Amino acid sequence: MTYREKLQQEHPGCINKKWWGGCNGCPDTYGYETESDCLASDDVTDEDKDIHCTECWNREIPEEGKS
Repeated sequence: MTYREKLQQEHPGCINKKWWGGCNGCPDTYGYETESDCLASDDVTDEDKDIHCTECWNREIPEEGKS
């Protein structure tokens, strides 16, 4: 399951193309990660932010006990 899929299940109102990556906030906003290493924070353009946020939200959630 990806972070995006989990957000869709738990907070469907937070999925919308108006946000970078199509999701409101970051995975750590919802407790899915303890802290994210956000690549988009250094981006200058909205296009780059959208690309990095999309990549982040489309990552697979690691299984517990595995890293």
